[in-house]
Amino acid sequence: MSFGLKTIFVWFSAVISFSGFAFAQEASIELGKKDIALNELFTITLTIRNAQVKNTHSAFPDISGMQKREVALVNTKEVIDGRSVIIQRITQNYLAQKTGTYRLLPFRMTVNGEVIASLGMTIQVLPAGNENDKPGAALSDKLYEEILDMEKELAEVKEDAFLSFSASKDTVYAGEGFTATLALYVAESNQVEMKSFEEGAQLVEILKKLKPASCWEQDYNIREFHTSSITLNKKRYTQYKMYQANYFPLSADTIRFPSVGFKMVRYRTIRNPQTTHTSQQADTVAFFSKPRTVCVKELPAHPLKGGIAVGNYNLQEAISRSKLMTGQSFIYEYRISGEGNLATVNLAVPFSNPAFDFYPPEIRLSQDRQNLMRGAKTFRFTGVPKESGTYPLQPYFEWIYFNSENREYDTLRPRTMVEVSGESFLNYRLSAIEMKGIYRDMNGESNRLRSVNSREVVRNLINGLLLTLLLAAMLLMVVKK
Repeated sequence: MSFGLKTIFVWFSAVISFSGFAFAQEASIELGKKDIALNELFTITLTIRNAQVKNTHSAFPDISGMQKREVALVNTKEVIDGRSVIIQRITQNYLAQKTGTYRLLPFRMTVNGEVIASLGMTIQVLPAGNENDKPGAALSDKLYEEILDMEKELAEVKEDAFLSFSASKDTVYAGEGFTATLALYVAESNQVEMKSFEEGAQLVEILKKLKPASCWEQDYNIREFHTSSITLNKKRYTQYKMYQANYFPLSADTIRFPSVGFKMVRYRTIRNPQTTHTSQQADTVAFFSKPRTVCVKELPAHPLKGGIAVGNYNLQEAISRSKLMTGQSFIYEYRISGEGNLATVNLAVPFSNPAFDFYPPEIRLSQDRQNLMRGAKTFRFTGVPKESGTYPLQPYFEWIYFNSENREYDTLRPRTMVEVSGESFLNYRLSAIEMKGIYRDMNGESNRLRSVNSREVVRNLINGLLLTLLLAAMLLMVVKK
């Protein structure tokens, strides 16, 4: 399945007056994936840069055989060349009723009086995979059960949308991560047109209430609503993911997330039975999440308890060469991979010892963009052997952490062995000690710079030269007598 976006950019200019300046408006039409599954949405996104506060645009095109779904509107602000630019993205969602080939014909849209065009495309709708056919396949078991409960409540009040705030774990240890997600779910059978508004301002206020002060936050930086399709209790929903972050509790205090609300504009079609005319009536509807609680447990007693990493990790090793001569450098990689807060993963440089000299490592961090708690941190050490022999690296490198899966402390120990041959570096060290005597008093001397009077120096040199000539003349006279 192709995951690329076929993007057709059509630039146009419009004069927008703001504080005495005129900026050119830029608009583009982005078409969604050409190959989608039956449970996925096809999208057309209208992006307007240098947007006005209120933009007007013509209707999105119809696609034969596909049903128009909700329209999502997202406003963002960026600073470009020292000036603030408003970027507005308006996304129309489409849902296919069956598999097959669909044709989006070439179309035009009018934005603030200007016309932009798209060449259209052919869309292939494929059968949904087995995993996506399963109820709640895109969700964790806990979240699936939670949403089923909310779906039952909706059946009672005849609502076809709800807001959900979920946490991936109910109970964690201090330092153990969990994922928090805020999303709006809209039933695909919903016949009411709804639009979001002031998403940025609403989300700012929501996050002020949700973000716990006693946690380290790892934000996924969702700038636009992420859409996906799921099945709950034989009913299909579109998920609009607004916010997602990993939280790592800093202390063993219970975390309480309050109920939050998100507002949308709802449009109802009113039909006049006498004139058969129809009109739209707009009102505001608010969706509220349920409060959530995450219990945080204290770590078991341990000397390093206060600064130890928590998670599920394993060790991979690599070495540039395992057979060495004394004085020959080598590279040793100690790679910690797994799931947890990789920012807190640190490995100290081994202390100086008779067998090796080790130097501060080069550190590299890689993370899974889909799950920022998964990844690896690699420490590349440079070492120099000083004595011949066979050495395991285990005494020099080990990392202690709390394994949240096994609920106990664990240590990652190397298995790499190094064989060293050649003359001892003892003589080299003795020479270095002797050289220290030359510089023994260096640290006790002042390193303050002193100014030099050049004229005084020249005068002293001339006086010395004249005195030498006078003494030479007197000596010559004595010799002649």
